[in-house]
Amino acid sequence: MLAGKAIKPAVELFSQGAFGLRKGRIYCKAFLAILLVAFFSSFAYSGPAAATPVPISPNVMAGYYENAQVIPRYRIALTNQNFTVSSELSATTLDSGSDIQWAVLKCDRNQTNCIFGTLDDEGEVQAQARVDGVWGSVVDIAPNIGTTNNQARGFDVAFEYSRGWGLVISANNTARPYYRIWYPENNTWTGVEQFPASACGPSGTPIWVEAASKPNAKEILMGYLDSSNRACGYVWDGSNWGNSKSFRNDTATSNTTQKTMCVAYEQSSGKGIVFYRESTNTVIKNANWTGSAWEVASDCGILCTACLEQTGL
Repeated sequence: MLAGKAIKPAVELFSQGAFGLRKGRIYCKAFLAILLVAFFSSFAYSGPAAATPVPISPNVMAGYYENAQVIPRYRIALTNQNFTVSSELSATTLDSGSDIQWAVLKCDRNQTNCIFGTLDDEGEVQAQARVDGVWGSVVDIAPNIGTTNNQARGFDVAFEYSRGWGLVISANNTARPYYRIWYPENNTWTGVEQFPASACGPSGTPIWVEAASKPNAKEILMGYLDSSNRACGYVWDGSNWGNSKSFRNDTATSNTTQKTMCVAYEQSSGKGIVFYRESTNTVIKNANWTGSAWEVASDCGILCTACLEQTGL
């Protein structure tokens, strides 16, 4: 038990996608609880032809936040020592007055580097990188998600699999998301950049944001749900965001209180998949990114089981 909340086994959370805690099968903001569990050193890269990642470390890192606190917390456990858990550890303190609402902790494939992202009650997204066990300075990603939109997790973290660059992607109360890149080579951040024009058009504000990394590549797939009930996506090719796609453009029934979308890659084929719910609440579809083009969306049926279990669709 931690902070009065039951904690799922870390391996179970990871194997199901580590999307976070939810209540009543709806992805929700978990108060005083662990949100995400990252395998600290998820996989070892064994060359471009590798189809199956090879685990290189038994360590597990769990990041979380506490009520009315400005310090992100985490613990480390060793799976080969019966999940022996460390005492509570602290990352770098956030800006004064930042009461954390959402927390995302992700690590690269080599164990060395992690990024801890947070969204606070002032609508500000901040991030910090961990290198060789030391957390760096806090940087701003987006200062203005808004105090209404912070009820949803409007940001995410993703590492390029092959190169180890870390990207933090965030809404910012505009029609286009923002992002910032962390370079592991010299432990520095770029400035904040805005995404190019979205296929979803100039209206609507991103509310929920999610990203996934392609195995053995620099590519990252991201998707977001906006305030007009549209589902949209982009692809990072290692240099730029592009190939914007509108998956759902139905503004008749807006529901931004639930995360009705998730993003993933197939490990063997490397195909990117965006699962999303139609506004009828009865149809689940998936849109596939082949690496060069988007395939026509189709009903995903049984393929959606793992995704839907975590998002509560």
